Amino acid sequence: MVTTMSRQVGAHEMTFEAGKLAKLADGSVVVTYGQTQVLATCVRSKPREGIDFFPLTIDVEERMYAAGKIPGSFFRREGRPGETAILTARLIDRPLRPTFKEGFRDEVQVICTILSVDMANPYDIPAMNAAACAVGLAGLPFDGPVAAVRLGMIGGRWVVNPTFQELEDATFDIVVAGAKNAQAGVDILMIEGEAPEGTWPLLGGGGAVAPTEEVVAQGLEVAKAEIGQLVAFQEEFIRAHGVTPMEFTPSPLYGADIWDSLYANFAGKLEAAIVPDKQARDEAFDAVKEEAKLHLATVLGAAFEERDQEFSAAWKSLQKKVMRRRVIEQGVRLDGRGPKDIRRLSAEVGVVPRAHGSALFERGETQVLNITTLGMLRMTQL
Repeated sequence: MVTTMSRQVGAHEMTFEAGKLAKLADGSVVVTYGQTQVLATCVRSKPREGIDFFPLTIDVEERMYAAGKIPGSFFRREGRPGETAILTARLIDRPLRPTFKEGFRDEVQVICTILSVDMANPYDIPAMNAAACAVGLAGLPFDGPVAAVRLGMIGGRWVVNPTFQELEDATFDIVVAGAKNAQAGVDILMIEGEAPEGTWPLLGGGGAVAPTEEVVAQGLEVAKAEIGQLVAFQEEFIRAHGVTPMEFTPSPLYGADIWDSLYANFAGKLEAAIVPDKQARDEAFDAVKEEAKLHLATVLGAAFEERDQEFSAAWKSLQKKVMRRRVIEQGVRLDGRGPKDIRRLSAEVGVVPRAHGSALFERGETQVLNITTLGMLRMTQL
């Protein structure tokens, strides 16, 4: 059965079509916006044994034929993913991954193939909506659907899903993804924003509206309204296609006997081991962990054998609980900072003597060494 539905989003209709392409996939949908078209497929396999994470893979595959071009390599083959494809895959992953049910361990692959680009509408927004819809069509256990929109502050107003040309006049560009909550409202799952390259000239001489905190907050409300309608549209589309949701009952990550003994005897010791210095803190945590493991082996005896994975999961939960309680009740994070304190910042230039440009940026104990090399115009990356 082929199901096709459309809804106006911004200046164009966003069309969803399922049942025509990739019929053997657990879930597949083609999303068209303008003449930009994306095929998203979702496939699930059996759970992988012995893992304590959700093996989700999300890929975005660009195709030269989408723009009516032939690959420029000697063998005329498609190359590795470009920067836009990698960033789009991350945009899809960030809001989608946390919506899956806790304890779901089946291997899942979501592949977005760019079928057509009209050189006017970016393909990332259609891909984000297509990926979430494909998961919904597969009937997987997740708190979706997830919907996404792009907003551009153009001419003093927020424009939904602006074109590339319109974004040249934007002072702010944000991508917002969200899902419906229990109160029938919208929870924002991800925000990614930037001021485009032409922002300063527009603000300086063009009299454009600056992306202040208040202006961006207004934009988020616009995004939530659009996301709410897109989520409802996806739900209607999935129902129309006749999807049967997968039955899923999460199994506990660890037994009550391990958790009860661990929490009663080592929550206080773990909290006492929290010191500002990261290296000393890690060593103290490891010492408490080893002590806890020996204690459980002694108390539970044979019942603790071959339960290392349960112990690791319970230990991780204990750490999370202790750290969260410390922040909420005492207002202090692990390294002694308050909720609004930032790490010490420092910057240094001219670090490498023979490099054309070099700089060292530090935030706390995290370092980034940046090197710049200048080249001739003929060396420009195509």
